[in-house]
Amino acid sequence: MQLTFYVTRVWSKRLHDIPERRQSLATYFQKVYIAAGNLIPMNRRQWYEEHTLRIGRTIARTGLTPNQLTLLSLVPAVVSAYFFASRRELVGGLFLVIMLVFDVFDGSVARAQNKKTDYGFVLDATIDRYCEIIVLFGILLGGFAEGWVVLLCFSGMIMASYVRARIESKGISAMSIGLMERMQKMTILLIGVVLYGFFDKSITVALLLTGILSHVTAAQRLAYCRREFS
Repeated sequence: MQLTFYVTRVWSKRLHDIPERRQSLATYFQKVYIAAGNLIPMNRRQWYEEHTLRIGRTIARTGLTPNQLTLLSLVPAVVSAYFFASRRELVGGLFLVIMLVFDVFDGSVARAQNKKTDYGFVLDATIDRYCEIIVLFGILLGGFAEGWVVLLCFSGMIMASYVRARIESKGISAMSIGLMERMQKMTILLIGVVLYGFFDKSITVALLLTGILSHVTAAQRLAYCRREFS
């Protein structure tokens, strides 16, 4: 009887404390959320530019210009395509990484030298598209994916970039709008390349995922444009 009374009192006290405990738990998660918000950058592009500026200052001392680095990115793109066409996907993936490094370098050097020009912006976007065409063509020649899969992937990349370019031609920035920027697209492709030795459809899956999400990004940017111009 005494044991029953004791247990009843304990559980009554715990039930009475539930609102207070819920409040404490809510306060704790609110603090965690605020802390995470301070750690995670809201603008991916801004975070990326700030953290690559030091690299740009180092490379700027060599005398290379941002436009030269942009054009040089075509070299690893061609080599990457060659190895993909030769069905040496890991080496192709390695040169794909080198191509992306050049893409990081040109922008960081431009910011370090304060040489961000309209022509450089257009040249960078143009060469990026040529690099994507070259690499995807190599993947197609190597037989890693069917033609319609490569077309879906490339059309998604093109449309996401095109919609952004059209928005920005009207004076509105569309950076970091949508799920997929270029680095995310290439990262998914690289994951597919690395997994190819374990799953022979991994590159196809990566291209499909990149294509679909790129088209979703184009739609997100259109929706953003509609809100901005309304």
